[in-house]
Amino acid sequence: MCYGNLFTNASPAELQALRMLAQRWKQYERDGKWIYEQHPFWCTGYTYWDMHSVAPDLFLHLSRSDLVLFKGDLNHRKLTYDCAAPASTPFEQAIGPMSNASGAPNIVSLRTIKSDVVVGLGRDGDEIAKRLDNQEPGWKISGKYAVVLLSRRSSRNQLFSERQQDPPSHSSLFLALKHLPSP
Repeated sequence: MCYGNLFTNASPAELQALRMLAQRWKQYERDGKWIYEQHPFWCTGYTYWDMHSVAPDLFLHLSRSDLVLFKGDLNHRKLTYDCAAPASTPFEQAIGPMSNASGAPNIVSLRTIKSDVVVGLGRDGDEIAKRLDNQEPGWKISGKYAVVLLSRRSSRNQLFSERQQDPPSHSSLFLALKHLPSP
């Protein structure tokens, strides 16, 4: 059930596409492809950097998933240890053990930027952030921009085993820095 009009400016075709997406996602739940579960760790003050040592059962459980989605600014900040880092910092580096600990799962972070923690913008990330700082002060807390970041298990494992070093910045897939329309 939906209350109110969430997408008042959407075209009929866009609304239909959203309905189809919602139906597909509901089917994923019914088929057990998407699972929502509880764990006491989620309500602690620990960052996700601590998960592998504080809640190893949860870390192991997540490592068996094909993909773990983290949504929202708070989850993103807990993934990145809520630390100020250059915007060009690779996502894999910023999430530490959630990327490089043995058995770390594939991770996607979906986030509307609402805090100063911005990483994973690629090699030009520092320049992008500086330009936005100059052109639009407060862009990091405005909620007008969003990112989707991916940490892939297969590319990480290959990079770590072949080179025995931190993955280069291009291994962090920066999918979007999107200006969101005002409501």
